[in-house]
Amino acid sequence: MPVFNEDIAKTVSRIAASHPETVKAANYMQKDLAQCYTDAGAIAKLFINDVRNGVNVHDTLAMMQKNPEQIGDMHGKRNFLGRPNEERAAAIAAIPAAVSAMRHFASRYENVTQDVTQKETLFRQQMQTGLPGLSQGATNFIEKFNDVGANKEQLLNSDEGKQARREIGEFMSAFTERFGRFETSPTESERFNRVAATIDPAIASELATQVQHVKSAEQSIDLHSSAYSLGQSQSLSQSRGNEIEV
Repeated sequence: MPVFNEDIAKTVSRIAASHPETVKAANYMQKDLAQCYTDAGAIAKLFINDVRNGVNVHDTLAMMQKNPEQIGDMHGKRNFLGRPNEERAAAIAAIPAAVSAMRHFASRYENVTQDVTQKETLFRQQMQTGLPGLSQGATNFIEKFNDVGANKEQLLNSDEGKQARREIGEFMSAFTERFGRFETSPTESERFNRVAATIDPAIASELATQVQHVKSAEQSIDLHSSAYSLGQSQSLSQSRGNEIEV
């Protein structure tokens, strides 16, 4: 079982901060704030930090609606009578949209945090047990299957092949459930890299290579299996087409 370098709260906060949904909501919020304030970036950053730190932002939003000029430097100005010029009036008129965007960000961040917390908790529970390993028979099958001169159809239909395919499928399903899918290397996974950082680098590198090897084997097996099944279907259709009606 790996020793995680962060507690769940810190991990969740870090992941939620860079989550696509919260990033998107933050960008929209800053865009709307920019219609009101010259220092929109600073206001957005302060608000995001408050949300991440669990501060009740209700009072901030209420103050912003009641007296938006106390929040930051608004566009435009007022004359000596206190009347806003056209630019300041437009900035004040844009406040409701900015407040709405800020509420939306806080809501999205809360939802993402809850979702990430559930997934991270499950992930850590899963990591208390090891991944299902491949038997020596399954490992030998992969080597045979990868041989250029191998009779792949015969291997696929053998008892050894059927057992190996079950083991490979179980291994990759368990890996994907814990670490997510990857295209080229398991190091594309934030979770995998986080766990790998807690073990010896050489072992982590070897593990990544092994997972790549098994995934490549699974893809090759699936490809040949599909081609074999398609060939059988075509042969069956052709034989039926050649039947002579009496």
